[in-house]
Amino acid sequence: MAPTTQPGLRGRVAFVTGGASGVGLRTFRALARMGAKVYLADVNQTDGLAAVAGMKRDGHDVEFFPLDLGTMRTAQQAALSFANHESRLDILVNNAALLSKEYELSPDGIVDTMSVNYFGHVVLTNTLLPLLKKTAAEPGADVRIVTVGSHGHRFLKTQRFESLRQFNEDYGGNTVQGQMMRYSAAKLAETLWMPDLQKQLDAENANITCVLVHPGSVYTEGAYRRVQTLPFYVRYIMRFVLWLTFDTPETGALTSIFAASAPEVHAQPDTYRGSYLMPVDGKAVVSRVVGQALDQALAKELHESTERMIAEKLGEHWREAQ
Repeated sequence: MAPTTQPGLRGRVAFVTGGASGVGLRTFRALARMGAKVYLADVNQTDGLAAVAGMKRDGHDVEFFPLDLGTMRTAQQAALSFANHESRLDILVNNAALLSKEYELSPDGIVDTMSVNYFGHVVLTNTLLPLLKKTAAEPGADVRIVTVGSHGHRFLKTQRFESLRQFNEDYGGNTVQGQMMRYSAAKLAETLWMPDLQKQLDAENANITCVLVHPGSVYTEGAYRRVQTLPFYVRYIMRFVLWLTFDTPETGALTSIFAASAPEVHAQPDTYRGSYLMPVDGKAVVSRVVGQALDQALAKELHESTERMIAEKLGEHWREAQ
């Protein structure tokens, strides 16, 4: 069957993490319909392959790519495998995330929400940077790194990133508030990381645009599964409240899709490079991060601790792995 596409992304390659469900799935579909070759990268092979098969039936150029962000090593291995498989990468969408959940450490000894949402994406992105830079050096290139953050970063008031203990803060254990604060801490780390990465790329004269996006409050499949773990009497109340007040995944994907594909993002670098987009009345609008996300000393602390912790797991020369 001939695909129904908007050919604006034809010839470009995209990689969407967490693309098997929720906002990531809708982003994956949208980019494919615009003509890009899109890799759906996810740890959930069953749902990922099903999503890819559906788009293939409609004639789109899509592939499933197994991705486990649960450890730094598996994130690095996936990125190296992809770089050896593909000759270019135009759009990287860092969408995968663990939502608010019970306290658990990853095999790296880092609380899993931080390990997957932040460290996994940092390792993946940096390992893919040579391929992204190679693509960006081509005439007419438009290379973008889009990271799905959350305005939940505003809930943190005294977060520090100097030690492993601070990354692993439990915020009171498995209460609803504690789980939400751990998720917010991971999103704060992403929020500090993106403009820092943009500054690094600008200093290297790399023609790459980094954009952080907030999807809004979205009732995704992941949120539904999380609600199902709540006590019986709470479950149905929460399902109704979320259905009534939260956006659909289709609406939540709009900022990601805009950041990854809109021509004005490339045409207006002073506006969009290192920017933060929020959904306002169905449009992606440049906004401001708040609170600790503005703390440059904290950003420096995060960068230094991240580099040290990754080097402890992957070796001092991890960026040079091929």
